[in-house]
Amino acid sequence: MDLKANAGRGSMKKVVVIGGGTGSYTVLRGLKHYDLDITSVVSMFDSGGSTGRLRDEFGMLPPGDVRRALIALADDNAAGVLRQLFEYRYDRGNGLDGHNLGNLMLTALTDIYKSDAKAIEQAGNILNIKGRVLPVSLTNTQLCARLDNGQEIVGETNIDLPKHDPKNKIWQLYLQKPAELYEPTRKAIAEADLIVIGPGDIYSSVLPNMLVSGMPEALRTSKARLAYVCNLMTKNGETDGFAASHHAREILKYAPGIELDYIVCNSRASDKRLLEKYAAEQSFPVRIDERVHERAKKVILEDLITEPELIRHDSGKLATVLVDIATPLVIFDLDDTLFSTTEQLQGTYTNLLNITPAREAKRVLDAPGYRKVLVTRGDPRIQRKKIDILGIKDAFDDIEVCATSEDKKKCFERVITKYNKLPGDVIVVGDRIDSEIKYGNELGCRTILIAKGGKYASLAPKDKREQPTHTIESLDKLLKVI
Repeated sequence: MDLKANAGRGSMKKVVVIGGGTGSYTVLRGLKHYDLDITSVVSMFDSGGSTGRLRDEFGMLPPGDVRRALIALADDNAAGVLRQLFEYRYDRGNGLDGHNLGNLMLTALTDIYKSDAKAIEQAGNILNIKGRVLPVSLTNTQLCARLDNGQEIVGETNIDLPKHDPKNKIWQLYLQKPAELYEPTRKAIAEADLIVIGPGDIYSSVLPNMLVSGMPEALRTSKARLAYVCNLMTKNGETDGFAASHHAREILKYAPGIELDYIVCNSRASDKRLLEKYAAEQSFPVRIDERVHERAKKVILEDLITEPELIRHDSGKLATVLVDIATPLVIFDLDDTLFSTTEQLQGTYTNLLNITPAREAKRVLDAPGYRKVLVTRGDPRIQRKKIDILGIKDAFDDIEVCATSEDKKKCFERVITKYNKLPGDVIVVGDRIDSEIKYGNELGCRTILIAKGGKYASLAPKDKREQPTHTIESLDKLLKVI
């Protein structure tokens, strides 16, 4: 099943990406190929290079991270030349040398519309972006850091490219002047289904967003799943010696009260030749330590890297994992509804496609927006033959056949683990309260009972474990409650 075409049903899944720099760029480049409602929330405290010069000369908000996010979300075909223009950097010219044309265009748009937010919106229209880019704040302020020796560093670029002794660790990060969360950004966070934090330089790209007044509260009160994408490598002067748990610890420190649902980490070892080059710059792979499991409800370990010349997240691999997080997993266990028919009992299957439950199942299962797994018990050869004859095989992303002797609850657990899901993001649809509904509830899943048509439909719940979250008469009602 093509999730790129079917990542959302009706109302698309809303994904908010919080960060800045190349980290957010990588995430956005991957996600834009899916049917998602994407919002990029970017840090507005950059102070170096072309961005810093324009900020100083024009008193505007720094455009650098905004520009990167816009380019990442731009239409690869329709806006090809425009993307190149936004990426173009002058390497000569009095006053132009070092400037990025995209930054200059954003500066011009800000001057024309007298609004940073309007300038970003119009630039998005020019590039025909997939989604939208929002500033974390419209407050013009500087990022500051206090080191463990008491020294204070002013300016994002001085933190990102440290001039101080890198052995002195960053003790505290703060804004020189308080900044307020941009209201449309607050609204996007409140309405999100998934919020992705990172990857990126933890102190200069990711955490500055958490320093904005209102951001921690917005994250705490959002109903969205929170996923932190951990960095691949440590950075000299910022995260020397950091393991994955240390990165996550800093997120939780500067956004007090939030709970991370997922931490996404790379599991693949990098090329030794590249690692030697990084080691020469005192940059080393981020260790996946045991304590990281204490920082989130679930840690996902996957091969996430690409490394032709640099060790970077692969935008496609990372997007696949994030879309899986955003896509609910539905486990269907409907042996009674689908297979308990006179034809089956007699061993003849030729007319099963005309059975009403099978037609309902095919129509409902073809609805996009969910990762759908059929769990059935019995002889694998016989069960798969029934599924083929029913004509519903292609409607599922996966089919899990449990042995007759296997505990069905363990079968459910295996499927949930396979798809890197939290039980709360799983829906179990079944037709027996004393079996799949009970096991789904015990695992912490949402449960939906098909209560009409099967021979077990008349069973009454014995206790809360057998009480479904929803009860519907037939499969054709499923999409109304799912």
